Amino acid sequence: MLGKILHTPLFGTLISFMLGLALVMVVTPMCRGKDCMIVKAPPLNEVNHTVYHIATKCYKFEAVQMECPAQGAIEAFQNVIM
Repeated sequence: MLGKILHTPLFGTLISFMLGLALVMVVTPMCRGKDCMIVKAPPLNEVNHTVYHIATKCYKFEAVQMECPAQGAIEAFQNVIM
């Protein structure tokens, strides 16, 4: 009886559908939009002891941690769309 069910066209179609659905679930990303964005700052020791050449001037940054203001903070990272 089980052998007859395995060889029917309906069983083949059902198994193909289930495998296709599983493949779509594995390949589809789990997040969308801002949920996928990962924002990481450079390591603190890299920022403190490195000279950056930007345009025609050189800059040496000193990292200082502070509270973010309610308004007027500039977002330093660009959105990455995946």
